[in-house]
Amino acid sequence: MNENENGHTKDGRSRDKEAAAWLIKRDRGFTPQEQDEFFQWLGDNPKHGDDFAGLRDAWEEFDLLPQWLPEHSDEPNPDLLAHGMPRRHWTHWRAVAAIAASFVAVFFIWAVWIGGSSEPSGRTDHIVAGDYGYHVLEDGTELDMNRGAEVLVEYSKATRLVKLLTGEVHFTVAKNPSRPFVVRARGADVRAVGTAFNVVLDSEKVEVLVTEGKVRMEAAPSSDRSPGKASVAPPALELVPGQRSIMRFEAADPMFHTEIVETQAIEEILSWKHETLDFNETPLVEAVLEFNRRNEIQVVIEDEELETEPIGATFRSNNLEGFVNLLETIYSTQMEVDRSREDKIVLRKL
Repeated sequence: MNENENGHTKDGRSRDKEAAAWLIKRDRGFTPQEQDEFFQWLGDNPKHGDDFAGLRDAWEEFDLLPQWLPEHSDEPNPDLLAHGMPRRHWTHWRAVAAIAASFVAVFFIWAVWIGGSSEPSGRTDHIVAGDYGYHVLEDGTELDMNRGAEVLVEYSKATRLVKLLTGEVHFTVAKNPSRPFVVRARGADVRAVGTAFNVVLDSEKVEVLVTEGKVRMEAAPSSDRSPGKASVAPPALELVPGQRSIMRFEAADPMFHTEIVETQAIEEILSWKHETLDFNETPLVEAVLEFNRRNEIQVVIEDEELETEPIGATFRSNNLEGFVNLLETIYSTQMEVDRSREDKIVLRKL
């Protein structure tokens, strides 16, 4: 095993770079997909949690550096860097400067990557949800796809177009007034800038339910409409939260028929959709209950002493494995995770 003069292995340096990249993403705000990937990264290697925590603590020490100026002395007051400084990484204040340079390099790479990804890809993506599917598109728009849903994503510089081929999808649209977002579902176009709505397409109808913001529902171009009775374009209309519009393809009058949907009914309609669970010093027993309500595999807390342990994190409700991986990381000396049964994950005190 090769080590540098500080006793840091090549593998350790590689993990530091990964931890630095995750810390930068965390500070600018995780997307739901990145949140899932971060917790998966934590669970992949027991050392990842220590690397991330050590780097986070070291970075926080930079808040103290403005208290030292070069004209005061050749080296900073040791007290400025004494609190919480992880010895295995930083044995001298110059090492802090080295990691700062590393942060600048990683940030530069990240900024170039983000800048490059902001341009439309110009390709067509075909996405199929065999079971429940969750996807974040290149602009940050989120797609919750019910079982069997199928879409084509066709982004250009002028328009963000998603063709719903079949099934049910809930869209949470990233705001960009200069590039309208359009969902095309056979005979109808649904236009939005920054809003959330649900679209269902089957052989008989297209159905749009608005849950946030406002959308405009109008006829799709004639080439995308069904032949026959429904080929006549219905007049456009605007929908607001709580409104649902349905167009039946074989109806004598190819109109958008609108109705009001009560809040409780909306919750039932979207009960298939996984949610973002935000825990802030939440007792473990309450966090487990939220996951158990939404997943077939159930988590069981075997010892009451564990029930009050606090959890602070954000998860997609279908990311049970990421949640359990996090518990294994942060409570590695207090908790054992038993996955021996297919239908249960048991948490017990060590």
